[in-house]
Amino acid sequence: MDKYPSTQFNLSSFQEMPSAVTLRIREYLRKRGHMWCMTVINSCRGKGLPEEEVRRYTRSIIKGLIHIHKNQYIHCDLKPANILLLPRNSRFEAKIGDLGLARRMSKTKQGYCLGGTLMCMAPEMLIDNVQESPSDIWALGCVVLEMLTGNRPWWDGIGKYIIEKDGMPMIPKGLSEEARGFLRSCFVRKPEFRFTAEMLMFVPFVAAVAAEEEEDLVTAPIFVEKRRSSKRQRTPIQAV
Repeated sequence: MDKYPSTQFNLSSFQEMPSAVTLRIREYLRKRGHMWCMTVINSCRGKGLPEEEVRRYTRSIIKGLIHIHKNQYIHCDLKPANILLLPRNSRFEAKIGDLGLARRMSKTKQGYCLGGTLMCMAPEMLIDNVQESPSDIWALGCVVLEMLTGNRPWWDGIGKYIIEKDGMPMIPKGLSEEARGFLRSCFVRKPEFRFTAEMLMFVPFVAAVAAEEEEDLVTAPIFVEKRRSSKRQRTPIQAV
């Protein structure tokens, strides 16, 4: 799985937390080695995660979706409860998890909906019972909105609201313009006009994270064995 750092058998994505929450999370991770994103959001008690952290987590999730979609699969159930946080150095890394409902893309681009979570279902799933890669992008918007606000993007009447009133998730005015722009790219009712995962990597909300991540890369020595006469010697080489 190291070859695809943003995709796990179960889908996920996230990193550093607000200081008040960090201590609780690190203690949890020390005991169990991982944490679900939903647990982190609940720990914030309706206030959401710091936007800078959400940017990083979002980029990790997008990288995972790109890998999934390039391999002709659809996740079909992207939500905070399926985002896993794994400790990596001094941060948490987001991984996409729970591929139980994932399926192959339809050659006709009209794959019928097999299931999912109502709160993150795209309009085409509720109205036409169709589920393809753009449906994952709508669900991603729901995940990001919940990370930013600490609240679900919908209430109980979601199905009727979307179908009968052309409803859209409310994007709070208190969010930054970059965050609002990213969410608008995900929340497009017609799937053919919705951004793809590749396109989202260039949206300002996450694009700036790329340069920061490059600066944070640490090259660790890798030891390889070399034979000299009858003795073995371990020689460090730099990782690439």
